[in-house]
Amino acid sequence: AMNGRPRAYNNIVLNGSLAYVTVDYVGLEILDIAKPREIKLVSWWNPWNPKLEGLRWFSSPGHANEIAYDAKSKTVLMSAGRSDLVAVNVSDPAHPRQVGGIGEVEDTQATWGLSLHGDLVYLSYIRTFGVPFRADWPGVKVYRYRR
Repeated sequence: AMNGRPRAYNNIVLNGSLAYVTVDYVGLEILDIAKPREIKLVSWWNPWNPKLEGLRWFSSPGHANEIAYDAKSKTVLMSAGRSDLVAVNVSDPAHPRQVGGIGEVEDTQATWGLSLHGDLVYLSYIRTFGVPFRADWPGVKVYRYRR
């Protein structure tokens, strides 16, 4: 759907023959990497509905950056810029679905970094100069992760 459009592949985690890839303002791609020379798109999950015409980087309500995979719950956690944190269940890779999240698009906090350690999720927040979105609180927050 986004072929020929600007996008940035920001981070990747692997689970067997699947790769979960954060794709900046267009969400998450799940790729079949069983044949490295013939990588295939399994599905594309995007709650932010990018317009196919023009660049929506500046106005997207989310920016998928860092990623972690929880094998026990088959859930991908993503730092999501203005959307803070998004949890996506990938037990059916062809049909990923959002199962949780932290943060509001309307607030002025935005994440970049993420780390999952046991039952704790660490998020690092950024302060921007208004590009690609406004964020005015830098720091780290820790949340309990419930599978």
